[in-house]
Amino acid sequence: MIRYFGFLANRVCGKYLPKVYEALKMATPGPVPKLYFAQMAKAFLNVDPFRCVLCGARMVYTAALSGLTVQGLILNAQAIAQMRYVKP
Repeated sequence: MIRYFGFLANRVCGKYLPKVYEALKMATPGPVPKLYFAQMAKAFLNVDPFRCVLCGARMVYTAALSGLTVQGLILNAQAIAQMRYVKP
Protein backbone atom coordinates (compact mmCIF):
# COMPACT_ATOMS: atom_id res chain seq x y z
CA MET A 1 0.00 0.00 0.00
CA ILE A 2 2.98 2.31 0.36
CA ARG A 3 3.20 2.92 -3.38
CA TYR A 4 -0.21 4.63 -3.34
CA PHE A 5 0.88 7.27 -0.82
CA GLY A 6 3.59 9.91 -0.63
CA PHE A 7 5.99 10.49 -3.50
CA LEU A 8 5.05 7.17 -5.16
CA ALA A 9 1.36 8.06 -5.52
CA ASN A 10 0.29 8.13 -9.16
CA ARG A 11 -0.98 11.67 -8.85
CA VAL A 12 2.33 13.21 -7.73
CA CYS A 13 5.12 10.78 -8.66
CA GLY A 14 6.04 12.75 -11.78
CA LYS A 15 6.45 15.85 -9.67
CA TYR A 16 8.20 14.47 -6.57
CA LEU A 17 10.16 11.44 -7.77
CA PRO A 18 12.86 13.49 -9.55
CA LYS A 19 13.33 15.45 -6.32
CA VAL A 20 13.76 12.20 -4.37
CA TYR A 21 16.38 10.99 -6.87
CA GLU A 22 18.18 14.32 -6.55
CA ALA A 23 18.13 14.19 -2.73
CA LEU A 24 19.53 10.64 -2.76
CA LYS A 25 22.10 11.62 -5.43
CA MET A 26 20.83 8.90 -7.77
CA ALA A 27 20.72 9.05 -11.54
CA THR A 28 17.22 9.40 -12.93
CA PRO A 29 16.38 6.20 -14.82
CA GLY A 30 15.81 6.59 -18.53
CA PRO A 31 12.99 5.12 -20.55
CA VAL A 32 12.73 1.34 -20.57
CA PRO A 33 13.34 -0.13 -24.05
CA LYS A 34 10.42 -2.02 -25.56
CA LEU A 35 10.70 -5.78 -25.48
CA TYR A 36 8.90 -7.77 -28.13
CA PHE A 37 7.78 -11.41 -28.17
CA ALA A 38 10.37 -12.45 -30.75
CA GLN A 39 13.20 -10.96 -28.69
CA MET A 40 12.00 -12.75 -25.55
CA ALA A 41 11.63 -16.08 -27.35
CA LYS A 42 15.14 -15.81 -28.80
CA ALA A 43 16.67 -14.83 -25.45
CA PHE A 44 14.94 -17.27 -23.12
CA LEU A 45 13.90 -20.20 -25.31
CA ASN A 46 16.65 -20.05 -27.96
CA VAL A 47 13.92 -20.36 -30.58
CA ASP A 48 13.27 -17.97 -33.43
CA PRO A 49 9.46 -17.74 -33.67
CA PHE A 50 9.69 -16.41 -37.21
CA ARG A 51 11.61 -19.44 -38.57
CA CYS A 52 9.50 -21.93 -40.49
CA VAL A 53 9.51 -25.42 -38.97
CA LEU A 54 9.15 -26.95 -42.43
CA CYS A 55 11.85 -25.26 -44.51
CA GLY A 56 13.75 -23.00 -42.08
CA ALA A 57 13.02 -19.80 -44.04
CA ARG A 58 11.64 -16.61 -42.49
CA MET A 59 7.87 -16.78 -42.07
CA VAL A 60 5.31 -14.18 -43.02
CA TYR A 61 2.12 -14.73 -41.04
CA THR A 62 -1.06 -14.86 -43.07
CA ALA A 63 -3.19 -17.03 -40.77
CA ALA A 64 -2.95 -18.89 -37.50
CA LEU A 65 -3.81 -22.58 -37.49
CA SER A 66 -4.31 -24.09 -34.07
CA GLY A 67 -4.31 -27.72 -33.09
CA LEU A 68 -1.66 -29.01 -35.49
CA THR A 69 1.57 -30.51 -34.19
CA VAL A 70 4.89 -30.17 -35.98
CA GLN A 71 4.42 -33.67 -37.41
CA GLY A 72 0.93 -32.68 -38.61
CA LEU A 73 2.34 -29.56 -40.25
CA ILE A 74 4.99 -31.60 -42.04
CA LEU A 75 2.48 -34.16 -43.27
CA ASN A 76 0.05 -31.46 -44.47
CA ALA A 77 2.63 -28.99 -45.82
CA GLN A 78 1.31 -29.17 -49.38
CA ALA A 79 -2.30 -28.51 -48.37
CA ILE A 80 -1.29 -25.72 -45.98
CA ALA A 81 0.83 -24.05 -48.69
CA GLN A 82 -2.17 -24.02 -51.03
CA MET A 83 -4.27 -22.21 -48.39
CA ARG A 84 -2.27 -18.99 -48.91
CA TYR A 85 -4.23 -15.86 -49.59
CA VAL A 86 -3.85 -14.78 -53.21
CA LYS A 87 -5.05 -11.30 -54.15
CA PRO A 88 -7.44 -11.34 -57.14
